[in-house]
Amino acid sequence: MSVVGIIILVTLLLILKLISQMAVAEPIEVPEITEAELNGRIESLEQNRREIESELARLNQAKQTETPYIPSLSQIDTLRASVERLKADTENIKEDIRKTQDRQNEINNNAAAKLIAELEKNISELEQQHTELQNQSSEQIQRQKDLQTTIGELKKQLAELDSQLSVEMAKKIFAIPNKATDKTPYILVYGQGPITVLSENDPMEQTFASTTAFLKWVDERDRKTEYIVLYVRPSRFGDYKNVLDGLKRREFDTGLQVLGEDTEITLRR
Repeated sequence: MSVVGIIILVTLLLILKLISQMAVAEPIEVPEITEAELNGRIESLEQNRREIESELARLNQAKQTETPYIPSLSQIDTLRASVERLKADTENIKEDIRKTQDRQNEINNNAAAKLIAELEKNISELEQQHTELQNQSSEQIQRQKDLQTTIGELKKQLAELDSQLSVEMAKKIFAIPNKATDKTPYILVYGQGPITVLSENDPMEQTFASTTAFLKWVDERDRKTEYIVLYVRPSRFGDYKNVLDGLKRREFDTGLQVLGEDTEITLRR
């Protein structure tokens, strides 16, 4: 086989490989070349290939016979022109395929870039929303902590007030009149210092410097309409019976209660 035949054979093999690849490749829509135009160019290449194969068959047949086949100059020029045309069409098809691939890649890249940009925007918005929710949660948690602290302080203050009130209440009692009788009550407080008398009818308390002065006041009272309750402090446990006996001798209805040394007493009217 001549050098020209080898070149033609190699060119045909390359063309066949390119055609087979184009046959299995996915069709790509491009604005530069239509599918009909591409099929027309491939058909033109097929026709050139058939012509070259026919010429190669004649060359091989001539080689096997005793009489060598010598093509004419016009046949050689025709074959050379077919090869050149085949090369040119091959390059054109390669260029079209390259442009098609570039265009498709550009479309894909643009679509991918747009999708990535949208995803990045969505992610940014979600992150911003997440940050806002975290800030709101932090504010709510801080408010709850502040509220719990305030409630704790109020409970502490309430406990202190309750404790103070308990102490104050322990130092103060209320004398409640006996509702079972129509008699007017008098409260006698007997401790250190003067004798004190509280009256339901008189908002001002009366004081007496001695037991004798007190009993003289008692002589002026009406035992039929009044009664006396004696509240004795610990400092007077030793001599309160003198007062109690004086009230009994005068036939007064009398009650007796023990009162703390520092405890205040109020007659509830």
